[in-house]
Amino acid sequence: MEKGSLLLLNDIRIRNTLAILRALLNHNGYSRVELAKEVGCDNTAVTRAIQDLMSRGLVKSAGKTEAAHGRPREKLVLSDQGALVLGISLRPNCIMATLSDLQGMLRNQSEHSFGAEVGWREYLAVLDAVVSRMLALRDTRLAGTGISTFGPMVDREGVIMSNTANFPTQDGFDLKRHFMDKFKLQPLFADMMICKMHYELHTHPDFAQGNVLLVHLGQGIGLAMSCKGEIVMSRNQHGGELGHNICEPDGLPCTCGRRGCLETRCSVKAVLNCARSEYGRADMSLRELGERYENGEAKAIEVVDNALRYMAIALANQANNCFPDSLILTGDLLFLGRTFQRKLEESVRSLLFAGVNRAMKMIFQEGSGNDAAGASLMVVDKLLSSPDAFNQACPRLD
Repeated sequence: MEKGSLLLLNDIRIRNTLAILRALLNHNGYSRVELAKEVGCDNTAVTRAIQDLMSRGLVKSAGKTEAAHGRPREKLVLSDQGALVLGISLRPNCIMATLSDLQGMLRNQSEHSFGAEVGWREYLAVLDAVVSRMLALRDTRLAGTGISTFGPMVDREGVIMSNTANFPTQDGFDLKRHFMDKFKLQPLFADMMICKMHYELHTHPDFAQGNVLLVHLGQGIGLAMSCKGEIVMSRNQHGGELGHNICEPDGLPCTCGRRGCLETRCSVKAVLNCARSEYGRADMSLRELGERYENGEAKAIEVVDNALRYMAIALANQANNCFPDSLILTGDLLFLGRTFQRKLEESVRSLLFAGVNRAMKMIFQEGSGNDAAGASLMVVDKLLSSPDAFNQACPRLD
């Protein structure tokens, strides 16, 4: 056989292996016959792929199952000890790390929240402690590490943090090199919104059928888009910076160095600063403000509705540009409550083109701790799409 033909055959075989693995990740517990139908391979190709996955410790037999007709069939499932993925979420006020299997099922989790603003050195020390703790907890091999970051990255030979408002002293810090030197890890990096979109597409497979606009309303206001399951990315694994769109020329000063950014009016920090000023209380929380808003207090209504107006205009403009089938909103700002969510949807819809309004669903996802899980799923997607990455991460054990 010619060398080129052999390489082509090996490429077909590894891609069959990855197709079988993807099928088992989506439905854990197929027979060989069912897998052949699912991926469109013949039985010989499926058997070869299963043997390959077993040799890597990723798949095992779960015994025989009764078939409707004919002989009992062997049920094939993912191995409990196959491989784990480390997902890390870096936010200015929180570091979270998760250990998950290739299906995204959580095995362990560690989180550290910062009660007050901290310097970069302290932040990095906590990050190192969290990662060390998670690596000590793993009970099988690590197939990869995904990291969800905040702020811009300049990806030259490393992952260089640049122009990050929360930690100006970290400018020029090579985060990729730090993980390689400290932990011998070579992570995949993406900003928080890309990781969140990985999570949404994994958790809600129906989103892959249309166009999705995902907006996070937190300390920052980020954006990501997907088209029929494909995530749209700008340079350096970024989604989009909705929060730094100008909503008021020559408006309030922003941490980015400009004026009038959307975040100066409707980020969590902006809303809380305004509320604390109105109430003369430095300890007011977002949930308390939301309760006062739900109860119809005039001060709370003034603060929240002012932010809501800016946010509705920004969201409607984005939706009118993109024509999404689904607009998903996440983030701590949703803790302002159901009345806030209802009024925000009404305001957005009042500004939409008729065609966009009819077709678009608005979905509110309270809670925002899924970017670490999304970072893990980003790694799994990479393994399933790259034979070289898969072979390196999950070599044969024999």
